[in-house]
Amino acid sequence: MKVIDIVANYLRDNGYDGLVHCEGLCGCGIEDLYPCQGEDFAECEPGYKVPCDCGEGCPFHIATEKPKEEGK
Repeated sequence: MKVIDIVANYLRDNGYDGLVHCEGLCGCGIEDLYPCQGEDFAECEPGYKVPCDCGEGCPFHIATEKPKEEGK
C-alpha cells in the first residue's frame, strides 16, 4: 500500500473530503488527491468541501473548518 492510499483511507474513515494547504490557497478532493505531484504536501491538512465563492467557477474549495449546516 502506498502512503497516498493510507492518507485517502484516513480521510474517508474520518469524514474528510480532501486536503488543504495554506488555508484554502491550494486544495484537493479525495477523488483527485495530490494533483500537484512533485510538490511537498507534508504541510497539507485534512479538510472539508465548501461552496466556491471566488468567482472563478471552481466546483468547490477545501477548508479546514467543517461547513455549518443550515438552520444550526
